[in-house]
Amino acid sequence: MMIAISQSMRSVLSVVVASGALILIVMGCGTSDADESALAPDFELTLYNRLNEPDGAMLHLSDYRGKAVVLNFWATWCAPCRVEMPSFEQTYREYKDQGAAFIGVDMGVSFDPSDKGVVDFLNEVDVTYPVGFAESSSVGPDYGIVGLPATVFIDRHGQVTRKWTGEISRSDLVTQLGELLDPS
Repeated sequence: MMIAISQSMRSVLSVVVASGALILIVMGCGTSDADESALAPDFELTLYNRLNEPDGAMLHLSDYRGKAVVLNFWATWCAPCRVEMPSFEQTYREYKDQGAAFIGVDMGVSFDPSDKGVVDFLNEVDVTYPVGFAESSSVGPDYGIVGLPATVFIDRHGQVTRKWTGEISRSDLVTQLGELLDPS
């Protein structure tokens, strides 16, 4: 059975398809250079209660000046976020003694530092870098986060140098981190 489509309907469909493709390109996976003069907005995270974090511990991004920071926005319901988390942990362990810091910002719905689902996931993946949630809803928008996962790279001076939207491979993560650690 063949369906007849009028010329005007084809034009409308073409515009819809082209608009959808443009949206995917604009919001798609990949890297973008950030405004090199932009300081990373400071924020406060409540860290999840795990063996390596005391109850009620807080983290301030500004405390990490002098380190190359990999800021990962994620959620437990985000499948690509869960896939990339072991690579973040492996890279963190490999580079933390060279001045790298990793911080996980949970963009999920939990605002409970003892959330069993989140804590169990972090323990399952054996994440040792700080992970928490921001009680302020402005943290994601302050960094231009429009989808998950998203990774923001911040140099030792506190400047955002790059944003990565979508799942990042370990090799790309290491490359981006290497540029932060050795900017020459």
